[in-house]
Formats: sequence, C-alpha cells, structure tokens
Amino acid sequence: MSVPVKSRTAKGTAMKEGQQRFFTGILFAGVGLLFGIGAWRHYPLGTSASMGPAYFPVLLSSVLVAIGLLVLLQADWPQRPFFNFDVEKARNLRPLIYVLASNFLFAILLKGVSSIGITEQGLVPAVFAATFVASMASNEHRTKPALILAGVLSAFFYIVFVLAMGMPIAAWPNYFSS
Repeated sequence: MSVPVKSRTAKGTAMKEGQQRFFTGILFAGVGLLFGIGAWRHYPLGTSASMGPAYFPVLLSSVLVAIGLLVLLQADWPQRPFFNFDVEKARNLRPLIYVLASNFLFAILLKGVSSIGITEQGLVPAVFAATFVASMASNEHRTKPALILAGVLSAFFYIVFVLAMGMPIAAWPNYFSS
C-alpha cells in the first residue's frame, strides 16, 4: 500500500495522490464512455472480419474505460470533506467557466442553433464575442483593452480566413448581406 503523497495544485492547495487518481479515473472512464457511445450510435460497428467505421473508436474507448476503472480501483474514495468547496476555491473556477463559455459562444454564433431560433452570425461577430468573453477570465480584466483585442483578432481572422484563404464561411450575419 502506498503512502499518500501530497502534490501542489493552484494557489498552494494540496490534493492527495488518491484524490488525484479518483478524478483521473472518472475523467478517463467518462471520456471513454462518451466517445464510445457516440461512435456506436452513429456509425456501424461491423465485425472483426469486416470492420465498420465505429469498430476502432469503440475498441479504443473500451480500453480507455478499462484504464479509468483500474485507476479508480487505486483511488481514495470520497468522503464528505473531500467535496467540501469554499468560496475561495470557487473563485478558482472563474477562468474555466469563462473560457468554456467563450468556446460555446463561438460555436453558437458561428453556425447558429436553429432549434432555439439562433441564426448564424458569422466569423467576425463570433471571434469578437468569444475573445471578449474569454478575456473576462482574468482577474485583471479591463474592458477597453479587451474590446481592442477582440476587434484586432476579428479583423485578423477575417483577413486570413475569408480574404486570403477564401474559406467558404460567412463573415457577417445574413441580414448584413441582404
């Protein structure tokens, strides 16, 4: 049996090795299940003799789930104080939340979501909004420099991807071109 070793994480908080193994096992098994189920549902599996497009992804996903379960067997299982978050730890989640939100916003604005009535807005507004939201992840966020950065990146992406490379992507919302 190994002795629990403490490792340093952000802001000097300590996490035991067993706790790290628990989260690593959950992550491996979860990602493996997600991709395996997605491949299995959307592509034909085939057989060993005649493999379909889902055969190899499902095989790799099964291996990832097995590794995740093996790591979980070595983990310290959570007790009540293990999941006890305080306000200071919740503040550390701010960058994660804003960066993930900016990625979702970029995808939604770029292509739209017809099922909820959001039309595609194009590359320039998507880059502008995503850059601005991602800049709010910083504790030193300033609005004016963030708006300037968003404008410069939007112009850069428009020049590179639409003008120079000629990619078939809408640069602006449809109501600007009509």
